[in-house]
Amino acid sequence: MVEGNGAGLEFKGNHLFNFNAHPFSTENLTKALYTYQLHPFDGITFNIDCATSGLGCTARSVFAHYQVLPQRYNFIISINENLSRIRTEKSFNMIYFQNHNLKI
Repeated sequence: MVEGNGAGLEFKGNHLFNFNAHPFSTENLTKALYTYQLHPFDGITFNIDCATSGLGCTARSVFAHYQVLPQRYNFIISINENLSRIRTEKSFNMIYFQNHNLKI
């Protein structure tokens, strides 16, 4: 993710992961039932998932092959801050939790 001036963040994991960023708070995303109830705030909410169970919505349950079951997952992610030429790195070891919020 890079701004027009070249400043940005780079996310790397030790395996593929799902990632998204929103200009809405976690609380707003959780409580909103409709998109018109989403209100931008002064920040960005990052969601990083080391595993995703299923895809889309069907009348059938998620096939066993695509289920993510509760267990310990070893997932390492590096978040690099790039302020044009200054580069720092922070690494996190993450364990699977139902609702895990990571504050940087």
